[in-house]
Amino acid sequence: EEGLAGRSSSLRMIPAYVGTPTGEEKGKFFFIDAGGSNLRVGGVELDGNREYSMLGETEEANFKKEHKIGTSEELFDFIAGTIQKYIDKNRGFIDEDKLLEFGFTWSFPAEQTGIASETHIKWVKGWETKGVVGKDPVELLNASLAKIGLTNVRINAICNDTPGTKAVGDYLYSNCSGAAIL
Repeated sequence: EEGLAGRSSSLRMIPAYVGTPTGEEKGKFFFIDAGGSNLRVGGVELDGNREYSMLGETEEANFKKEHKIGTSEELFDFIAGTIQKYIDKNRGFIDEDKLLEFGFTWSFPAEQTGIASETHIKWVKGWETKGVVGKDPVELLNASLAKIGLTNVRINAICNDTPGTKAVGDYLYSNCSGAAIL
């Protein structure tokens, strides 16, 4: 309660714009998970009844030292390139003529200003990438996506990985009461 109210707390907490899935959602959804050391891009088809299937094979990559100390352009070009690899590898599961809407988990402190926008507050986990603090990771990624011609990709949601994990728990289990990233 103290952390969410913006007061001093042993837990750092920033409010997020993440709804609570019911487990009955249906459709194809794509994701980008940018963690402290790994990047994952993939897709799922939610079948309702708390069931899902993967859309092809998830593209995974490790962030290298140059991503952690380089420039925002280098970092987001790498993420955009990984999205392109996922799409190229999984053409049979993806209708490229349609808009591909992605959710984006960003595992760093950020103040969320809307469902698809936030301001990166500071680096943690040994990261020092230049040109990201004070900026919106969605805008930086959109610029890199445009550079490589991925005009059919849109980031329609962003959140920290903990509320993203909670949303997955809400979809899969009717009694999920929390989530943690360790």
